[in-house]
Amino acid sequence: MIDALPIEITLVDADDRIVYYSKGVNRIFKRAPDVIGKSVDDCHPPAMKAVMHSVLDGFRNGTLHEATSCREANGKRILIQYYPIRDKGGNYLGAIETGQDITFTENIKCDGSLIEKE
Repeated sequence: MIDALPIEITLVDADDRIVYYSKGVNRIFKRAPDVIGKSVDDCHPPAMKAVMHSVLDGFRNGTLHEATSCREANGKRILIQYYPIRDKGGNYLGAIETGQDITFTENIKCDGSLIEKE
């Protein structure tokens, strides 16, 4: 079910290790099966490592509750969002990273009408 969505999801644990990623055929950022168990550093380009650590550290220490980034990649506009996962006591358990191609939104009118994507 998750793999059918036009959004990709990566789950990291409290030690910044990848424990899950969605495997949809239209993934923007490709993941190899052997990435499970590896550090997030192993699947992000050098320029993004500082950003990832800043976000995860903010989640870990409670100063950040979500983060959103938009960037250009391979001719597409990519929306990347990060969310912390906490237990009922508020303890940090890990984070979810989502990525979605939002190129189609460039000319969307927010008037409540149905949007048809090519």
